[in-house]
Amino acid sequence: MTDIWFVVHQKNLWDIDNRLIGFWKNNQSDLIKVGDYVIYYRAGYKEIPGVFKVVQKGANLNRDFHDPDIVEKPIFQSRLELI
Repeated sequence: MTDIWFVVHQKNLWDIDNRLIGFWKNNQSDLIKVGDYVIYYRAGYKEIPGVFKVVQKGANLNRDFHDPDIVEKPIFQSRLELI
């Protein structure tokens, strides 16, 4: 079954890698599966940057993709493809 998710993400992370979403908790990341769709909303902006398909999942796919004020590791990430 394919699900559609609405994800609100930190605005500064888009500038680091605009094809990733990340979670600090694996149990949050596990909800979104490869093949699911994500409607991505960049917090603080009044537009949706796009609708994406999840094409890959893993921990620390991009090690730079994190909030420097939060040092917890790993970051459970999903790689996105614009559709």
